[in-house]
Parts: sequence; structure tokens; C-alpha cells
Amino acid sequence: MALIYDADLKPGKLDVVAQWLPLQTWYDGDEVPELTRVASYRFDDPDGEVGIETLLVSTGDGPVLQVPLTYRAEPLPEHGPASLIATMEHSVLGTRYVYDATGDPVYVRALAAAILHGTGQAEQVMDGETTPLEPTIDVRSEGSLPGHSAAETDAAAATLDVESAEIAGETTVVDAGVLTLTVQHVLDEIADAEVTAGQARLLGSWPGHDEPVVLAALA
Repeated sequence: MALIYDADLKPGKLDVVAQWLPLQTWYDGDEVPELTRVASYRFDDPDGEVGIETLLVSTGDGPVLQVPLTYRAEPLPEHGPASLIATMEHSVLGTRYVYDATGDPVYVRALAAAILHGTGQAEQVMDGETTPLEPTIDVRSEGSLPGHSAAETDAAAATLDVESAEIAGETTVVDAGVLTLTVQHVLDEIADAEVTAGQARLLGSWPGHDEPVVLAALA
């Protein structure tokens, strides 16, 4: 369960992402865009330390863009500032270090686990409430990784680390050692009916886009 606070953020999430997008090779544009939030989903950090949120944003007539983020109370240890997007002040939690999640091992493990187990997104509950918020996107997984037992893939997913995270066209390919994850940033393609052998995928659909698109893949 992801606990959501009614908090002020300085700068705001969309402001942070807008400044960062023109620096990404998969983004088609040179100027800082005005962004609209389309949807978002979260995963749980088993240790309860790292916020894991993926934003879906649009720039008007352009495609929907997927931006996975992690929020940390301290800088990401050992991995350096390569995937640091910004710092923001959270009126409840204090300073938050905002990372491109594809470089954060906590996100990589959570994404792999969600695809393997088909658990989808975490429930989001406002602080002080008990009723979960209504999801803004439907997230599900399909496919499997033949040749590996459930115990083997579970053990691998729980200990994944980011050996490299490279941009490949409109995706980031994360070499996590035993497994490879591909995160799709530009969501303008409907998911193919067939799943590539030996691959599992995370799919998403949202109001106004009922046909599922590929959010990420695991192989």
C-alpha cells in the first residue's frame, strides 16, 4: 500500500519532469513543455523507504510519455548522481531526492516482481484515510519466463541491481544481471496480440485509451 500525503511540493512533480524531458534523447522537443498529467501508478518498496511512482504525461497533441520516478530521503547510495533528476521540498517528509527510476535498483526489483506475479500497481491511500483512491490507470501483466522456476525468478527479482541503463530508441533497457527490463517511454503503440517467447510484459490502459499499451517488458 502506498501512503499519499496532502502535501505541498516545491518544485512540483510536473515542473521537475518538464525541465528534465528536453535532456532525454527519446523526447521529441528542445523546449521545456507544458505538461498535463494523464495518469499515474505506484509500486510498493518492501522496506517502506523509497517512493516509487510512474507518471504518464502529455504535451497536448503529442504522445503520452511514461516517466518512472523514485523519491528518496537520502541520495541513492553508491550509484552516484547519474540518474538524479532534482531535489524537492515535501511539506510533510522534507527534502526528497527525485531519481529517474530506471537507474534505481528498488524500482527495478519492484517492476520485475509486479510483472512476474501479476500484482499490478499498489493501492494508494491518503494519510489518515482507509479507503483506497480510485486508480487512474489499469495495470496488468502477461507472459512468462520459461526455463526458470518461480523460486528462481523470485530470488532473482529480489536481488536485482542496475548494472547499466541504456537508452535504446524510445525505451530504456536495464541490464539487471540475471534479468533484462525494457521500459517504454513513448506510449503511442497498442500492444501486439502476441507475446515474444521468453518475455513477460506490463500493460496499461487508461480513460480515453482503452486498448492496452506495453509499459515494460522483462526477459
